[in-house]
Amino acid sequence: TQSRSSAASDVYKRQTLKVLALLIVIGVSFYFLSFPYHPIVNILFKSIPMVVLYVFVLYRFKISEDITGIIDKLLKRFKAS
Repeated sequence: TQSRSSAASDVYKRQTLKVLALLIVIGVSFYFLSFPYHPIVNILFKSIPMVVLYVFVLYRFKISEDITGIIDKLLKRFKAS
């Protein structure tokens, strides 16, 4: 049972590192993006694409089972209506 626990722990560590790396890459790439608007508008224009890109990558590469499940449920609702 100890080896199973260790293997599960390694999977969570890898997933955490993937998510952390993804956040760093997206954060750095959008850090230098600037818009000539009010600072609050600038923050919105930067954060919305960051969130969309982050969720897309999480879903596409199935890094987070929770996010993948939530998006699958939402997609089923949109397809059903």
